[in-house]
Amino acid sequence: MTDQQEKNTIVYAITAMLIAVMLGLLVSSLWGLASDDNAKLRQSLIPLAQTKEPQTQEQTKLGAEALKRNRAKAAARVKAEARPKHDECSAYTMAQDFVTSRLKCPSTAKWPGFWAGVSYSEITFHLGGGKYRISSYLDAQNGFGAMVRVNFICVVEHVGGSRWRLVSLTM
Repeated sequence: MTDQQEKNTIVYAITAMLIAVMLGLLVSSLWGLASDDNAKLRQSLIPLAQTKEPQTQEQTKLGAEALKRNRAKAAARVKAEARPKHDECSAYTMAQDFVTSRLKCPSTAKWPGFWAGVSYSEITFHLGGGKYRISSYLDAQNGFGAMVRVNFICVVEHVGGSRWRLVSLTM
């Protein structure tokens, strides 16, 4: 290898390390990772850029492990934020599912339109502890084929993630 090729290799290694440091700092600032992990990342990567020496396998492994830890923490945080949260809209949707499953002709169910001025907050009441009471109606065919209005009161409970439990249903 010529001197110029060695210099280019060192420049590329330094550039890669600086990019890794910047990405690590960006990820940690966006996701609020622990400062001690960021310090370990900087300790393993910045001295390499300052010495302008090629990385040893051990240094590469330490830097990669620090990046891997930060990426895993960021992915876990994204996953946690992506979990559905319980709210009035989710509770109403689950009540629709529970009510529809008990109809004679579920495919004929016509739910009230919220574009007509009814809001979730008017028919859905948060009872606390992840429980909601939904008082509403729907139009559906009965067993004889006639369209009838069905009033219902449904209490649902958010039990975690995207899971809900039917507490009570009066139709």
